[in-house]
Amino acid sequence: MAGDILISGGAGFVGTILTQRLLDAGHHVRVFDTFWFGDFLPDRERLTKIRGDLRDKEAVARALDGVESVIQLACLSNDPTSDLDPDLTRAINFDGCRDVILEAKRQGVRRFIYASSASVYGVRDEPEIVEAMALAPITLYSRYKAEIEQELFAQGDSRFTTVAVRNSTVCGYSPRMRLDLILSIFVLAAMKKKVLTIEGGHQLRPLIHMQDLVDFYELALRADAAAIHQQAFNVSSDNYKVLDVARMVQERIPCELTFAGFADPRSYRVNTDKVRSALGYVPRRRIETAIDEIRAAVEGGLVRDDDPRCYNIRHMKHLVDTAGDGSVIEPFAAGSPVNRRV
Repeated sequence: MAGDILISGGAGFVGTILTQRLLDAGHHVRVFDTFWFGDFLPDRERLTKIRGDLRDKEAVARALDGVESVIQLACLSNDPTSDLDPDLTRAINFDGCRDVILEAKRQGVRRFIYASSASVYGVRDEPEIVEAMALAPITLYSRYKAEIEQELFAQGDSRFTTVAVRNSTVCGYSPRMRLDLILSIFVLAAMKKKVLTIEGGHQLRPLIHMQDLVDFYELALRADAAAIHQQAFNVSSDNYKVLDVARMVQERIPCELTFAGFADPRSYRVNTDKVRSALGYVPRRRIETAIDEIRAAVEGGLVRDDDPRCYNIRHMKHLVDTAGDGSVIEPFAAGSPVNRRV
């Protein structure tokens, strides 16, 4: 699609890679982000960085001015981080996301792509999880993901194409790295401790390589509106037993496997037939590639395991604890500086 693309949360784990991919493809990209976890985006041609907050309606309105498409990534990500301050989580993950949707529609944005999550399905007994199933979120994080999907689809019309991306757990390297996700945790433990501790092991975990997820966002931007409008898509590379993920790491990084008590009952198999048949989308990377990427980034000094910004809950707890009232991080005031456009 022509016109500027706004990536809300474009400086995050996925956003940093997505932003650079879209710039490489020749798009004009605006990144709207708090930059709480740092700025790993170099100044580039056709890139505008806007330091802003979803809770600031004036800043959101300015960022959307003249935008053709929105990719909404920004949120407090994962269950522990969302539970840290429920009021803050609602203000960002529900109120803020809803306001972006409403303002985008008001300003004539043509396409809105929302980063939901496979976690909206909750814990299921069905052998495979398909998009037509009723959502049953069990955490604050997944509940707001599900509710924003409903808000988004309610706003969709012939001039406002809406799509939700229910991606599985992302793995692979990003300059704004996360070391608190299953594959990164295993790789780091194998490298540093030479031991992987597995809880249970037979639970299924759907994973997707970072670059494959970014492929899908590119596809969603250019797909015919009729194929994606008011649709949710499961986006996943495959489903893996936790034990099999550990063994993949062990094959590439020699280490011992040990077993602890069964603590996490979540187990589900995500079905991706819909996205394959509707859009021809097929992931191309192997999860083993992500293992190699993470290992190389740590060994090469691109990622430091002692950097608290690589752990969402640790860094957000620090930000919340050092905020003015000790509970809620104050939103940026209207008129926060915008980095130059190159």
